[in-house]
Amino acid sequence: MKEEFLKAIKENKIIVILLIVCVVLFILSKLVNHANSTMERLDAKEDYVYTKESYLFKDGKNQSTLPVVNLNSSDAKTLNQEFEEMYQDKDHILLNYSFQVTNDLLSVAYCKTSFLDDTTPIFEIKTAVFSLKSGKLLSTDEILKRFNITKEEAWKKISTQMESYYNRLVEKGSLEKAECDFSCFRRWKKWTSKEPLQLYVEENSLSHFQSWTVYMNDEMEDFQVENTKFLIVEEA
Repeated sequence: MKEEFLKAIKENKIIVILLIVCVVLFILSKLVNHANSTMERLDAKEDYVYTKESYLFKDGKNQSTLPVVNLNSSDAKTLNQEFEEMYQDKDHILLNYSFQVTNDLLSVAYCKTSFLDDTTPIFEIKTAVFSLKSGKLLSTDEILKRFNITKEEAWKKISTQMESYYNRLVEKGSLEKAECDFSCFRRWKKWTSKEPLQLYVEENSLSHFQSWTVYMNDEMEDFQVENTKFLIVEEA
């Protein structure tokens, strides 16, 4: 009888241990799934960023689009409100965007073209990088940390590419070096480390967006927008 009792206890201990192991494995699997999960989209039928509506701008050539960041987070809501305000100013602002999903990051680049009075339009390109796990907007420092690079190192790489671009303009005769050297050119384009980085993550590479006006004649009447993407880190 005693031996049977001890045997029963041992068998029960094994069952209890197995149950504990199963519970632990279940909890761990939940934690792993939670860590790898992405933020809930507001509209499951739409992509992470989509065009809510659009219209033909008053110039009769360009479409202005209203983007929606399709994440259920306060940061996404705030940016969507900004988009809405810009889009509704239909007489003065032209809005366009692009986006890219890379692993757990959502990068959004949007270009705002402001037409004030009869002056030359003002072009402004900005970026926003969201975590798809939390829905939060990442700071510049948080993004750079993911790529193991400092702000100073990033600007150094950008500056090298800026100078190459400047030299190409001089070689083409678009600029006179005697009239405006590279330092002058950087001030003119507001290419300084004091300006905020407009970071964009695409296919595991990190870039900085820059936009400015390029005039096509000396009278500064005809112009086009040139958006340049400076590569900071490639395939991190």
